[in-house]
Amino acid sequence: MANEGDMSLFNDVLEPFRRVINTDPPKDKFSASSKLNFSDSNQSLKEGLGNFMSGCKRKCSIGSDGTPDKRMRRDSESSNKSNAPPASPWEARRLKIDLIGAKAQITKLEARVNHQHTIRKEMQILFEEEKASLLEQHKRDERALIADLKDKLLEANVSSKDQLSEMKKDMDELLQALEAAQSEADMLKKEVSKQTEKADQCVSLRNQLEKQTFELQQATKLEKEVARLRATERSLRDGISSKLLLEEQVHMLTSRVEALQPVQQELHEAKVPSMYMSPSDLSETASVASCY
Repeated sequence: MANEGDMSLFNDVLEPFRRVINTDPPKDKFSASSKLNFSDSNQSLKEGLGNFMSGCKRKCSIGSDGTPDKRMRRDSESSNKSNAPPASPWEARRLKIDLIGAKAQITKLEARVNHQHTIRKEMQILFEEEKASLLEQHKRDERALIADLKDKLLEANVSSKDQLSEMKKDMDELLQALEAAQSEADMLKKEVSKQTEKADQCVSLRNQLEKQTFELQQATKLEKEVARLRATERSLRDGISSKLLLEEQVHMLTSRVEALQPVQQELHEAKVPSMYMSPSDLSETASVASCY
């Protein structure tokens, strides 16, 4: 029974070593799995050594720990062991073989641990080199980026200055155009004012023209009336002249009649004697009468 307990304790001690040895070694020493195997192997080694030491301590202090019942049981077991026969040579040989195998496994584990340390150092060196390379590359990239940004900033400043100058030029042109447009607008306003005045004058002249046209139409009618009146006047004058002429003629005839009345009286008085007058006397009398 004691031998079985020792064997189980020994197997418990060797189990972590077997688990570490049976694991496959990493194919790539630079892979991330090598770090995990390294930590696992160290942990397994620590666990195995810890179990081995704890087993030894338990075996050494088996009589001083535990409850009274357990002490009595361990005392009875120790008395049985003292009374039991010693271990056989075969068991001693097997234990020796197991110890040799354990030592070999420990040697392998130490070699593997050293190998893992070497890999870790190499990986640390490679990591530092890669880190330095990356830092240098980062610095170069940073310098290149800064230079690129400076160039872009310079180009942006130049472009912005050009754009600002162009905008100022456009603004000046627009201001000049605005001033010209304002001047033209003022001129147009003045021209509109003049044209408005002219339009008012034209309206006034048109009204005057219409009035004068109406007056001319009335004057034409008046001229016709004047012509008619003048014709009437002429006809009246002609009539008056004829009347005066007739009156004059009447007056002359009246005067002649008045002048001839004595002659008529004389003729009447001389009518009877003329019957007795000669033709020569009659012709002389007629000539005298014609003279009147």
